[in-house]
Amino acid sequence: MNPKHASVHAAFALLDELKLRYFLLRPVDLNEEVKDLDIVMPIEHVQELVAFLQATGTDGRMTTSIAENSIGIWVGEVLLDIKTKLCFFPSKFLAFDQPPTWTGVRHLTPDILIADAHPDEQFTYWMLHLFLDKDQPRTSSSFHVFKMLYEDDWFQRLHSATCQKWCKRIWGRYLPEAILGLEAFFEHHFAHSEGDNTYLKNLVLSRHPRIHLLYHFERIKYGLLRRLKRNLYQPLAAYAG
Repeated sequence: MNPKHASVHAAFALLDELKLRYFLLRPVDLNEEVKDLDIVMPIEHVQELVAFLQATGTDGRMTTSIAENSIGIWVGEVLLDIKTKLCFFPSKFLAFDQPPTWTGVRHLTPDILIADAHPDEQFTYWMLHLFLDKDQPRTSSSFHVFKMLYEDDWFQRLHSATCQKWCKRIWGRYLPEAILGLEAFFEHHFAHSEGDNTYLKNLVLSRHPRIHLLYHFERIKYGLLRRLKRNLYQPLAAYAG
């Protein structure tokens, strides 16, 4: 087994062994370069993970992310990009207290790991990631897997009770416009039109006039901080969560 792949499996095995709650937001394609594991984990379980790594003398590193509700922790050769809440937009300012279904992972294929969750739930968070966190869906490293999985049943997933509930939380009274925009993307064979993501993000911001200007300010600040703080990791002993 490729050493990097072994490290990915070892990281998930550790989370399961410690009985930590987590949800894998984006499936992992082991055929591609694995830069990080994008997971949601409650803050108290992040603390348990750090305490275990410290107690076992693991030579680990961590960074309090410049994005809200986020922390990065190296476990062996793998970076856990941890969100302590379900949150969206690049700076993760749009956060929700409703947790995902805490679950482990399973092999979709020998080379693709996916959350062992209901397909509607996986589709929903993944889709929101593609449209709210990214400038274009295809820039996500998991986009090709998303298209492969849902090109035949996207309508069923998009209109499932789970997806509609979360879309209502995200877009509120602008839900009909958001659904039409999403359907246009899927109906055009997952082809992204310039401005699709901006349009869907602006529908969200239209619900929050107070933070609309703040969002644009934070976007500039986030871009600058991301360049300044890239790869600045500290020893786990520095964790004060």
